[in-house]
Amino acid sequence: MPLADLLAALEREAQASEAEELARAKAEAERLRQLAAGEGTARLEQRLAEHRRTLRAQAEGRLVEARRKAEDRVLEKRRELLDRVFQGALALQGEVRSWPAYANALERDVRTLLGLIRGEAVVLRCATPDCGAVTGAAGGAQVEASGEVVTGVRLATADGRLEMDRTLAARVEAARPTLAIRLVQLVEAGR
Repeated sequence: MPLADLLAALEREAQASEAEELARAKAEAERLRQLAAGEGTARLEQRLAEHRRTLRAQAEGRLVEARRKAEDRVLEKRRELLDRVFQGALALQGEVRSWPAYANALERDVRTLLGLIRGEAVVLRCATPDCGAVTGAAGGAQVEASGEVVTGVRLATADGRLEMDRTLAARVEAARPTLAIRLVQLVEAGR
C-alpha cells in the first residue's frame, strides 16, 4: 500500500474517531446543560470548546504517530530491498570474471596498488582463477590464492601494517550509499 494511501486511510480513521468523540462530548454537554441550566450557557460552551480542542489535539497526535509508524515501515522495507539487491549482486560477483574488461581492470588495479607502495615487500591475494593475470602484472611481487577473494585483488605489506582492498565486494560496499540512493530513486520512479 503506497504511503499516500496509508496516510489517507489513517487520516479518515482519525477523523471518524474525532467525530465519535465529538458526538459523545456533545451528548455529555447536553446532559450537563439540562442538569446545570442555572449555571449558564457560557460556562458550558467554554467547557465544550476545551473538550473539542483536547479531542482535536489527541486526534492530531494519533495521526502524527500513525504517519511516523508508516514512514518507519516504508524505510524498513526500503532497507530490506536494498539488502537483498546488494546480497544478490555479491552472490553473482564470480560472473564478473567472464566480462571482457575484467582482466584488464584486474591488471590495472594490481599496477595501481603496486605504484602506491613502492619499495615495500607486498603480498597480493586473489582468487585462484585470477592468479595468472595478477602474477603477470605483479612485477615479481608475491601472489597468493585466497579463498576470501572472489574477484579483484587485495594487497598487504609483508609486515601486515598496511592493507588495500580492490575486491568487487569492497568496491560495492564503498559505493553502497551512492548506489542505494540511486536504487531508491529508480524504485520510486517505477511505482
